[in-house]
Amino acid sequence: MRDANLAVQLGQVDAVVYLVDAYDKERFAESKKELDALLSDESLGNVPFLILGNKIDIPYAASEDELRYHMGLSGVTTARGR
Repeated sequence: MRDANLAVQLGQVDAVVYLVDAYDKERFAESKKELDALLSDESLGNVPFLILGNKIDIPYAASEDELRYHMGLSGVTTARGR
C-alpha cells in the first residue's frame, strides 16, 4: 500500500476496490489495519472506496453486518441507505 502516494500523484487512481475474505475471520484484524492505512492516507482523501465482502455466501462466513463491525464501518457506509 506504500505505492498509493505515487499512483495518486501520477493521476492513476480513480477509485479503490478493497476486497475482504468473509470466510477468513482470523485475518480480519490484519485486513482492518490495511484498510485503515488506506483510509487515512491523505493522498487518497478524494478517492472513492468500494469495500466488498468475498465468499459471504459460504456457510460460517461473516455476514455483512459482521464485516461492517470488524472493519469498523458500522454507521459510516452508504450502501443500501445505511
